Amino acid sequence: MDLEADDSEDFEQRPPRLLGPDDLPAQDTSRDISEAEGSAGPRRSSASATTASAALAQPDFIMEDSKLVLAEMAAFMLEVGDAEALTEHLVGGYEGAAQHCNILANWLVNFADESAEDAKSSIESSLADRVTAAFDPVAVDESIIAEDPVAFLNWLTELVQFRQWRDLIYQLAQRHSTCAFLNWAIKEISERGFEEEMKHVPAACAKLPVFCRYLSTSLSKLLAEEFDRSMEKDLEQLLDMACYGEATYLFSQVLLYNLAQTPVNGRGHTVRRLGQELEKAALARGRDVSRYSVQLCGAHHYPRATSAMQSMLAKRQLNPADMLTLYQLYKQQDPPPAALLRLPLFVQLLTDALFLPESQEINAEYLHTYVYLLAVAAAARDSSSSLDTGHSGELSLTEAAIKRASDICRSNKHVMQSVRDLIKALRYPVVAYGVLGFVEKALSDERGCDLSQVEQASVYLILVDEVATNHPHLRPRILPMLCRLFEQFHPSLDELSQLEFKVRLVDRFVHLMFVGHVEPVLDYMHGCLTSKLSDMSLLRHFVLEVLDMVEPPYTESFVRRLRPLVESPDIYNAIERKEGRDSCDSNCRCVS
Repeated sequence: MDLEADDSEDFEQRPPRLLGPDDLPAQDTSRDISEAEGSAGPRRSSASATTASAALAQPDFIMEDSKLVLAEMAAFMLEVGDAEALTEHLVGGYEGAAQHCNILANWLVNFADESAEDAKSSIESSLADRVTAAFDPVAVDESIIAEDPVAFLNWLTELVQFRQWRDLIYQLAQRHSTCAFLNWAIKEISERGFEEEMKHVPAACAKLPVFCRYLSTSLSKLLAEEFDRSMEKDLEQLLDMACYGEATYLFSQVLLYNLAQTPVNGRGHTVRRLGQELEKAALARGRDVSRYSVQLCGAHHYPRATSAMQSMLAKRQLNPADMLTLYQLYKQQDPPPAALLRLPLFVQLLTDALFLPESQEINAEYLHTYVYLLAVAAAARDSSSSLDTGHSGELSLTEAAIKRASDICRSNKHVMQSVRDLIKALRYPVVAYGVLGFVEKALSDERGCDLSQVEQASVYLILVDEVATNHPHLRPRILPMLCRLFEQFHPSLDELSQLEFKVRLVDRFVHLMFVGHVEPVLDYMHGCLTSKLSDMSLLRHFVLEVLDMVEPPYTESFVRRLRPLVESPDIYNAIERKEGRDSCDSNCRCVS
């Protein structure tokens, strides 16, 4: 389905009239009248006696902004000139709501043994709950239009300086996305430099200036240096915001496309990868973005190619006729750019068709078209304007490796006898990617592999080790696959066979650490410990293998992640019983 577009009304379409210096009386405004933080809001200003009297008589008006109070007092005195009546209005309207809150806070501190900060938070939370329950977006918008714009802007500027009230605005904006006041408040918050807080506020994406500011800040951070694991959370939040609606998705992809055409500091490949990750995120949310994908890969001059590709992406199924069309176009002298074949969904469909048994029946007459197109996507190089097919040798070798590996995986027979051929083909990243999917399918489906046969299951796991050793960029894909297999229950296996299979999986986790994927593995194992997700004997085996593998010096992050595992009584005591206290202390001292 399509991304939903946000049709919320823009508050900027009806800006308030701003008062100028001539609109305020030339009175001495140096006098400071104290005010309570988080007051109910601005009051209306008028030169007429009637309006001034009504304003002065409002509850706690004397606690409002000093300039506003003095302006109303001056207007009243100019028209009425009765100081006693002025005093009666101000004193009669005083209720002391803010002072009552302060008294209540003092009671909480003195009689309930709460800290001053806790008491303040309790009162603010209660006020926020009452505002949330009674909030009427229509009434609020109507009242804001009638307010003095200067006073309102001053009040809003002060309000958004406090985190608790910004959080309240975010919460209300999630519920009332069409409220003009809340949209204006979101824009004000963004302009005050609080974009980082809006990562979990989809309503912020409804305002283009707000979204642009956030997108610019996030992309600058992600492109400033090489991507590492510490940036994963930032990337996830960026993808969430960009996938908020159809407009935000298209805007983000067009921006990334243009950045990739004029790469800065050689980061063009990173920008293209971000575009692919964004497309995958939209697909994972069930959105059909095929019409944008085929137009943003530089193939718009090849309508037959884009039409065939979009037809398959929209249906999420490969079609032999469309595949033949693409094959013929990429065989001609002026082929479309390879970027069209590198669209994430198409690559996934193609690798599944070629490597997963029983995935999609491919007519033998068309099999060569599938293999060739995947080889082009993996090995061909795009120049600035067209596809470079001059590296025919590399393309032919890639095509041959894909064909050989595909034949072995699709038949799912003679895997043990053909393991050497598979390992040779694994040096090509595209083959390694396809084989990982084949291994997971075989090990998770009882029809794919007899897990009770240790030797047979070990062959598949050897392939995983080979991919982890030679393809660092695929390690983040290997870990989730191992986690799913580790957590899966196999009803056909008895308890002992289940344990033996999972021991072999634990050895794969250790190997993944050995080749450099350390912190994600330790984080997962720590999660297994805290959630009781795994048999404790498996965690003990993991810790023993890791302690035997590592040696000083140790990084702080490594020690911080391994320490909870080592210090767990169930694990430490078992190691002590097995190796003796002296050996156990020696092995564990590094993380104690």
